[in-house]
Amino acid sequence: MPLYFVAGLFSMAIALFFVNPVKSYTLENILHILGLGIIPTVIGHSILNYSMKHFRGQLVSIINLSQFIFAGIMGYFLLGEVLHLNFYVSGLLVAGGAFIVIWSLKPDK
Repeated sequence: MPLYFVAGLFSMAIALFFVNPVKSYTLENILHILGLGIIPTVIGHSILNYSMKHFRGQLVSIINLSQFIFAGIMGYFLLGEVLHLNFYVSGLLVAGGAFIVIWSLKPDK
């Protein structure tokens, strides 16, 4: 987690030099930014790094491709987003590819 903290501080320092500095954000905006940084980034990448310790890299990388499927489903239920045909087609391709990889992996002996 120190990597994400340092990257966040660095990004905030750079943001001070642009037209819309951090000090003009409301408390609600700052909480939303922190939420976006903590929930999907820190927790998501930490789970990904943890998975690399316990599963084969091929499996983790294929499953990682399915992030957009979960994001689309959550967007549909939480935000009322409309999912288009290309989402379903690409989701089936990625899920099918993940299924093939998982099914074909031999357990380590």
